[in-house]
Amino acid sequence: MPKLPLKILLAMILVVTPLLGQEDRPRLKRMSKAELATFLHDLSHDLPNWQARVNQYRAKLDSRYSWDSMLAQAFRMMDESVSWIQSDLADLTKGETLMTDVSLNSNLQLFAGDLDAIEDFLSGAPPTREYSSPTLEPIAMLWAHTTLDVKREVHNYSARLHGHTLAAAHEADLSLLVGCGNAGAAKRVEKH
Repeated sequence: MPKLPLKILLAMILVVTPLLGQEDRPRLKRMSKAELATFLHDLSHDLPNWQARVNQYRAKLDSRYSWDSMLAQAFRMMDESVSWIQSDLADLTKGETLMTDVSLNSNLQLFAGDLDAIEDFLSGAPPTREYSSPTLEPIAMLWAHTTLDVKREVHNYSARLHGHTLAAAHEADLSLLVGCGNAGAAKRVEKH
């Protein structure tokens, strides 16, 4: 993923948060070093599992059919998101920065969006054989449900990381305010 300036990435996160329903809002809690290590370990373990579950029928796609070709493109985008997540995981195991937290958070969101696209293709596969391969029709709904299950698991990771990242950004903001000699502003920010 192209590296975006930290301000833009944080703004993207802060714009999305108010759009979430109250039950979906992340808890602002920064993970301890041990919690973060466990989180990263679990995510690095679950990522190939998710990929295997979503890819289980991928070999049945036939590029001679337009729908199958579009679905294959969605899978290539998902593969790219997975490689970005793996890169972020490697960076985070070397040391945590707000930038790497934001990057992983953003890439998990991209991965979830790729899963949405795949699920949409699968659940909306055209019934006519001229657009999609005959092998896609009988497995499309099962495959879409598998993708939805994976998406739910990704959401749990994403929500936890989102809360961690926002808490880290809040701490960084407070420390900058205090470091700049603006303790009064820091106290006002801390109340919100």
